[in-house]
Amino acid sequence: MIIKFDRNNKINTFMFEFSLYIFELYMRYFASIIVLFFLGISSEAQLNQYGVPFIRNFDNQITHSSDYHWSIIKDKTGVLYLGSDTRGIIRYDGQTWSIISVPGEPVIRALGVSNEGVIYVGGSYEFGYLQPSRNGTMEYVSFSDRLNEKNSNEKNDSTASVTKSQIGEINTLVVTDTVIYFIGFESCFLYYPASDRIEYVDFRGMGLKQVVKGVLINGRIFIADNIKGILELKNNKPVQLPGGDYFSKKISMVLLPYDETSLFVGTYNEGVFRYDYVTGKVYETPPVSKELNEILKRSQLYTSAVCPSGAILLGTLAEGIFVLDKNFRFIHKWDTETSDMPDNTVTAFYVGNDISSEIWVSTAGYVSKILTNLPY
Repeated sequence: MIIKFDRNNKINTFMFEFSLYIFELYMRYFASIIVLFFLGISSEAQLNQYGVPFIRNFDNQITHSSDYHWSIIKDKTGVLYLGSDTRGIIRYDGQTWSIISVPGEPVIRALGVSNEGVIYVGGSYEFGYLQPSRNGTMEYVSFSDRLNEKNSNEKNDSTASVTKSQIGEINTLVVTDTVIYFIGFESCFLYYPASDRIEYVDFRGMGLKQVVKGVLINGRIFIADNIKGILELKNNKPVQLPGGDYFSKKISMVLLPYDETSLFVGTYNEGVFRYDYVTGKVYETPPVSKELNEILKRSQLYTSAVCPSGAILLGTLAEGIFVLDKNFRFIHKWDTETSDMPDNTVTAFYVGNDISSEIWVSTAGYVSKILTNLPY
């Protein structure tokens, strides 16, 4: 018997496309099971929650942006901001994508938002903040232009002799209630909003030349330098932690709390570690399974995020996203084969504070909105 398929028939077309969609979901499910099998993990109920998320992708034709974004945040009104490679700051209000220009078009590596709702910006030889313009749109205001001003009113102003070339690459922002930390490879600038004052910390003069990460954990600021390892910024000075030099030349891209005195340290290509910063102990057994640790070593671990549920997202430049539970046990892997992710090069995350909020992910050429709390 020959079945004739009329492509002009809308019902047949819909049923055909729907069947393909269901088949694709099954294929992804079985791909998920295979990944779980090789990692020695049971699928159980967690796979239903994190197995095949709904993903909506926006390419750079839609966002009017460059191929890469290095930081993603939301303001208090829910507007999304992305730090781009060459197009300044991308703004998305849920309907319209727009560009906030930054003079010189520097790479924007870091974005942060204060409790007051101010968006702070860090990039290549540039840092500052956003404010509403006279016509109501957002505009960029540079702190960098204030450096080395001859009319400085501060006799002991630490920025009086600092030039733009000393700013370097601002790659991390740490926002506290009273101070904004703009952290770069060789420098750190502290901005005090209450007094509108900027302070300069010369990392290079203190032996730090490759600071790749800075995080606020339990009220303490930890920094990862590729030369000296893991340190703490104490009284605005980097202080070596016990055993922190173990991470010298390991490129520690991810620092997360493990317990009250330990960090989960994720390196670019040498796996992940549990590090007790009080005793200096680096545990021989990795905080994830040995199988997963070997995979992470070749995945180029680059970024991370912690969901309100406690789930942990590890973003890589080669293998997409690894999803762990709050105990660092593997749940699932999201990539181009197991989900609708358009690319496996993950450069930035945004995760809201609400357990039902969406996840935003930046990959090469795309920005993706991920919904996980759906009844799959």
